[in-house]
Amino acid sequence: VSEPGAGCTIWFTARLRKDTRDDIAPIASAGSAEAALARTCRDSRILVVDDEAISRKVTQELLQVALPSVDVAESGDEAVQLAGANAYDLILMDVQMPGMDGLEATRRIRAIPGGALMPIIALTANAFTGDKARCLAAGMNDFIAKPISPDGMYATLVKWLSHEPEGPDGS
Repeated sequence: VSEPGAGCTIWFTARLRKDTRDDIAPIASAGSAEAALARTCRDSRILVVDDEAISRKVTQELLQVALPSVDVAESGDEAVQLAGANAYDLILMDVQMPGMDGLEATRRIRAIPGGALMPIIALTANAFTGDKARCLAAGMNDFIAKPISPDGMYATLVKWLSHEPEGPDGS
C-alpha cells in the first residue's frame, strides 16, 4: 500500500529456523579480542572522530563494552583541539569528513607535542590499496574498513594499545 507523501506499508513472510548448534561461541568468550581489550587495555583513553552521528555512536558503544573512557569528535578541527588538550592512548579517525578531513587532522595531530607517537587508526568505507596507502602516508598507523567488524576492531585496538607506541613509520 503506497500513499504519496505518507509512505508505504509493506508486508512479507519469513520462515526462519532457530540455530541449534552447540558450537556457537558467546559474544565475549575469555579468548576473544573483546575480552583481551577489556582485560589488557581497560584504562586506555580513546578518541573516536566521525562526522556521521550514527557511525560515531555505534563505534562509541562498541568500544564502551570494553573501555569506559571514550571521547568523541564530530570533525577534524574538533579532533585536533581535543588531541591537543587531552592525553589519548589511541585515536580512531574517519577519513572522509567535510572541512578538515581525517588525513589533514592526522597531519596536524602529528605536529602537536606528544602527537607523533599517538596511534591513529583510519576508519573508512574506502578499503582499496590506494586509500590505505594515502592513510599511511598521512601518518596513520593502521586501517579499519567500514562497516566495522567488532572483532576486527577489538583486535586492532589490542595490537596498538598493548605495546610501546610507534611512530607512523613503525619506529
